[in-house]
Amino acid sequence: MNLLARRREIQAAAEGLVLLRAKREALMKEFFRIMEHAIAARESLTGDLKRAGLSLDTASSLLGPERLKALALGTGREGEISVTERNIWGTRFPEIETVKPIVRESWARGYSPLGVPVAADETVTDFEKAVETLVKMTSREMRLKRVGDEIKRVTRRVNALSERVIPGLQADARFIRQTLEEREREDLFRLKHLKRGRERKSRREDRGQVCR
Repeated sequence: MNLLARRREIQAAAEGLVLLRAKREALMKEFFRIMEHAIAARESLTGDLKRAGLSLDTASSLLGPERLKALALGTGREGEISVTERNIWGTRFPEIETVKPIVRESWARGYSPLGVPVAADETVTDFEKAVETLVKMTSREMRLKRVGDEIKRVTRRVNALSERVIPGLQADARFIRQTLEEREREDLFRLKHLKRGRERKSRREDRGQVCR
């Protein structure tokens, strides 16, 4: 019974190992796919911030710091984002998206486009693009971290099964099988010994009857 139980446990562990390896492979593919998008988002954000900084310097030189600050306060608003949960092979992570486009038309920014230099309007556009890119990058990097953490966890389980659990069960099964084989040999030896004893007894009885 113990041997059969160990064999069932080995089979279950082996099947679990196959599933875990398949899960790790799928997560690795997803990890590298997300990483490409995350790298692209970082590069895009760097470019957006560089353009926004140059636009800000130009606008500041044309309007002056005080007027530019007043313009910035007038164009402020609260951004809306939605957070939904996605699932990849049991790994949950948040998906962050903007509810409304962050980049607005000039007329929707709270000032008249005719009353400000083009450089100031371009500055607002560049920073709104940077914020939009930042939201995308944040979502992708959070997903990348969750998937990476899950890959580490699955890898630990794969290593535990392949290096400790399954070899330990196999060693137990070998020990039980060897013990059973040894007992079988001992039982066979006892049976042969008993048979020889009965044969000797039978021969003695036969000789006794002949003498009589």
